[in-house]
Amino acid sequence: MRLSSGYTYTRSETAQDITVPDFFIVPGVFEHMATFVVTQRWKDRVDTTFDLFYGGRTYGSFFAAGRPRAYRYPGFTKAAVVAGYRFVNHARVPLRAYLKVDNVFDQTYYEIGWRNLGRTAVAGLSVGF
Repeated sequence: MRLSSGYTYTRSETAQDITVPDFFIVPGVFEHMATFVVTQRWKDRVDTTFDLFYGGRTYGSFFAAGRPRAYRYPGFTKAAVVAGYRFVNHARVPLRAYLKVDNVFDQTYYEIGWRNLGRTAVAGLSVGF
């Protein structure tokens, strides 16, 4: 089992009010950001990963009433799960099937003003040398 985590604090001020008059915080930058990842290899061929992400509140510019304004987007937490299976073949070419489910808890969240998808799943095959 492998565990990893990280935390970042960013004070994103600027000397110029680039997007909104009299607003000096850089839009789209999380003030607080944290990750936690657990990866487990169950057998030689099967592995799973759980990924937890937290992004604190952020700001974006929003045009309303004839002028740009700062808009605060709330922070969010989202989780993803990935399961993989490695096939053994006679040509010794690595082949891996995987399934990823993102936003497992179906959270509504915004990044840089755009609403992200709810829960999504992706399945695929990867071939590597």
